[in-house]
Amino acid sequence: MKLPVLKRSQIISIPCLILLFLLSAAIVEAQQLGEFSPKDNTTGLNKLKSKKIYIANFTVNYQVFNEKEDINKGGALIGNKGVRGDAKAALNVGLGNISQNDFQQLTNDL
Repeated sequence: MKLPVLKRSQIISIPCLILLFLLSAAIVEAQQLGEFSPKDNTTGLNKLKSKKIYIANFTVNYQVFNEKEDINKGGALIGNKGVRGDAKAALNVGLGNISQNDFQQLTNDL
């Protein structure tokens, strides 16, 4: 399939395209919606007489064990003259010799 050859008179020049774009942008006009006044829908703390807040119940969670693992994949070196191996690192951390009474004392001190 042969592509048609365009004559020089059929090709639109770049300055003509820029002028066309600028003229079309000047003609476009946005729609006006009128005056906008948002309503004040504040609730909650602004209606309270006192600024004190009482919390009836809450929970404290302690993390006593954590495990992290990271893997880096190897690959071929430049020109396939060697291969790099994979690397894997793992870390496990835990708290030991801590009783429930110790956690309760920490929570009470908060």
